[in-house]
Amino acid sequence: MPLDATPSPYEPLARLVDTSDGPALRWDVPHRPSLTPRQALATFGIFAVTGTIGGVAGWLLGRPALGLAFATEAILAVLIFLHYARHACDHERVTLSGSQLAVECRSGARTRRDAFDADWVRVECDEDTRGLVRLSQREATVSIGRHLTPPGRWLMAQELRRALGHCRTQVRW
Repeated sequence: MPLDATPSPYEPLARLVDTSDGPALRWDVPHRPSLTPRQALATFGIFAVTGTIGGVAGWLLGRPALGLAFATEAILAVLIFLHYARHACDHERVTLSGSQLAVECRSGARTRRDAFDADWVRVECDEDTRGLVRLSQREATVSIGRHLTPPGRWLMAQELRRALGHCRTQVRW
């Protein structure tokens, strides 16, 4: 059996994509929230409706403190929903194109982009697979794999090592 044909319970994370610089290997690691956008909107709607009904009912029954409690609940639900929605599009993307390894990490409104020379990148992952995958070159270090399970991080580190090793053995003119 060839070395690349080893059975694995996980599907490979890398995909071959066409870029403006030619073909490249890309690892896309999106944040997979527990709720779909439709479920999150429905949950928010339920909180809004029950909060409004409770607040109005408390106010009409002469209990303004009850209306205030429901209004506070509605405000907290809005804040939690906004936080949840802000991080729903988080992702990590690693692209290996030629001798360039590009890393893009998005968290909320912040996007961090780093570029490494593929010939000199070191890939580290803790032996117990609980830690993040670290890509380092000289002083620059990036940790990736926040949205993966520990076995998924280990698989990503193995795939990166294999791809970088293959990239290093190619002759460039």
